Amino acid sequence: MRPLPPVIRYLLLALTLLLAGFPLFGESLSGEQHGFHLQQLTHIMILALVALSLDLLVGVTGMVSLAQAAFFGIAGYSLVLFAPEFEAVNFWLALALCLAVSAAAALLMGLLIIRTSGIFFIMATIAFSQMLYYLFHDASFAGGSDGIYLFLKPDVRIAGVQLLDLENPRSLFYLVLGSLVLVYLLLRSFLRAPFGRVLLGIRHNEERVRSMGYNPLFYKLAAFVIAGTIAGYAGMLGHPVRFRQPRPGQLAALGPRPGDGHPRRHGQPVRRHLRRLRLRGPAPAVRRPDPALGAAHGPGGDRHGPAAAPRHRRAAAAALHPAQRRIHRGDGTVRSRHLEEGGRPMSTPVLQTRGLSKAFGGLRAVSDISLSVAPCEVHAIIGPNGAGKSTMVNLLSGHLKPSAGQILFHGRDITGLAPNRVSHLGIGRSFQRTNIFPSFTCLENCWLAAQSRLKNSFRFFRRCEAYAEVRERAERALELCGLARHRDSLADALSYGEQRQLEIGMVLATEPSFLLLDEPMAGMGKDESARVVELLASLSEQYAMVLVEHDMDAVFSIAKTLTVMVNGELLASGPLDQVRNDPAVQQAYLGDGEEQF
Repeated sequence: MRPLPPVIRYLLLALTLLLAGFPLFGESLSGEQHGFHLQQLTHIMILALVALSLDLLVGVTGMVSLAQAAFFGIAGYSLVLFAPEFEAVNFWLALALCLAVSAAAALLMGLLIIRTSGIFFIMATIAFSQMLYYLFHDASFAGGSDGIYLFLKPDVRIAGVQLLDLENPRSLFYLVLGSLVLVYLLLRSFLRAPFGRVLLGIRHNEERVRSMGYNPLFYKLAAFVIAGTIAGYAGMLGHPVRFRQPRPGQLAALGPRPGDGHPRRHGQPVRRHLRRLRLRGPAPAVRRPDPALGAAHGPGGDRHGPAAAPRHRRAAAAALHPAQRRIHRGDGTVRSRHLEEGGRPMSTPVLQTRGLSKAFGGLRAVSDISLSVAPCEVHAIIGPNGAGKSTMVNLLSGHLKPSAGQILFHGRDITGLAPNRVSHLGIGRSFQRTNIFPSFTCLENCWLAAQSRLKNSFRFFRRCEAYAEVRERAERALELCGLARHRDSLADALSYGEQRQLEIGMVLATEPSFLLLDEPMAGMGKDESARVVELLASLSEQYAMVLVEHDMDAVFSIAKTLTVMVNGELLASGPLDQVRNDPAVQQAYLGDGEEQF
């Protein structure tokens, strides 16, 4: 969360000071109406507490909830029912009870509805609120439609010493004002911490947050409970002499509209048509961009020159790769090799599938696919549109559960695991369409990805900037993908090709050992493709990867193994030259004509 502009901070401070001085100096201005005005300001600040809880849900997390009135009412009724009839209840006991009851109600409601989204989530929250409204409205223990009475306000004492007399409107005013300031500062702290950054990520791109290793349901449920507890606290402070349950949605107008106060997502560039497949002819060497493009690769422009960029990327990749070791030869050069935990070279496949299938009703998108990817191998999957390539990537990354078959990663069965668990095992993926956080800077995009490797991100008070190891991983990822000089630029301001590079950088920031890249060069021009080809060529020295791509020049440049899919089935798989010269593959791409590879 970015700091507030100085002008806004000064205005908030001035408003707080004016409010604090109103009980002392307002009587000379308002005369006999001073008590009425004091009461109205107190009610406005209580509603501001509810508005803060709504902002956490709607403005920050993107969850439009109409249940805040329910939590407000639950806490108020709990206070009145708990209080003795003709004796002031202890404020601290009442506070603990109201917070516990409202938090428990929010937790129970959240567990039942948190998996819904959009209009279904909205309707679920209003349905629960409506049920509670009629429960309290018709129940005799709650006073029915006449409400329930509280004769004496809570007694604020510590060790027998009275701190505040809440029967005095001025004391209640200062309690509410202090509560409002405290809740605001707490929420500001939450949003500057890792927890708040995840919430902002969920609001902008929940799918991407999940693929980086977070479980969005836990964070959304936590935000829902926190917001419900704050609304409950407001309900405890807002009890009049007679309390009635607010109508469902009655307090929703206090909150922001979804998206207010946050940069809007602009339309992504339209993908251009996939270029015509060019399978014939010898495989070209790895293409290097022209010297004029070198400034786009190294951090800080062309300080190191275009030839130095691959060296920096290899060094950054080695630092990010969790299973990488650097082995020095006798002549002083350095070679890299994937090692097992015991220090032995890895001989078993990194990834295997056995009879993998996925059916959508009667349509078999993927049918009985078996493949194997060795360490440091670039395994390309090609095929015409609708062949099942992206479905295959979604199966491997956990975004889809297979109908049949098995997926093994380093010998471990990961079939059907959720995307966040697959990510934590070391599999990072990019998407067919650009999938980033447009309103974040490039560093913030990679930061959120790198932060996923903390033990957990349920950290509420320590600011994100205090995690030096996260910053280091994020900056290394930016250097590796060639965007170090754009670290403070908004992702939405990058070119389409740079956004694709940023997405790869976000994958690398999660410290994967295996990459799933779904058409990383789709929609790019020649120069942009050249930069990404060079990036993938440098990554292939450190990572095993599955590459889905339509650009055959790029595939022939970096792939060692080629798999061809047609109509969801495996047509051919093996070494690049062998598959390219397969008659069945030629016929699938070129038909029955006389053209040959």
